[in-house]
Amino acid sequence: MDARLDDKTSSIVTRKSDGGSPTQPRKRQGDESKKVAGTLQSIDETKFAAVFIIDKIRYLFTARLNKATDKPFRVSSATLTFRNLQGLLRSTTFQGTLGPSTMEFAFDSGPTIAGNLDEKLTEGKSVVGTGKWTWS
Repeated sequence: MDARLDDKTSSIVTRKSDGGSPTQPRKRQGDESKKVAGTLQSIDETKFAAVFIIDKIRYLFTARLNKATDKPFRVSSATLTFRNLQGLLRSTTFQGTLGPSTMEFAFDSGPTIAGNLDEKLTEGKSVVGTGKWTWS
């Protein structure tokens, strides 16, 4: 069986050595999305922090929003979705929605954080922001 990298899909495609048809593409290691539970909480009207434990390492994301919220907010069960840890190792920008009952942020580096707010905000809004990942 021969294998090659498909440039269009970045997947490994195998072909039977006898020249037969290709088999199903195999995903490259690290292509699968991973999901981790954590928490997210406002620090003040424009700042928040999110904490996730990945392989016994605490990842902390602290950020600033471009718009103030009308009251403090918290997500006790936030979900971080990511493909690899490289997206969690630097400063990044993000955009998304906050409120009235859910939140979802998509990072330019790839990951997303989403969840249900513990208490509703008065209104929902589109937000952008900047933040930094640290770990310990």
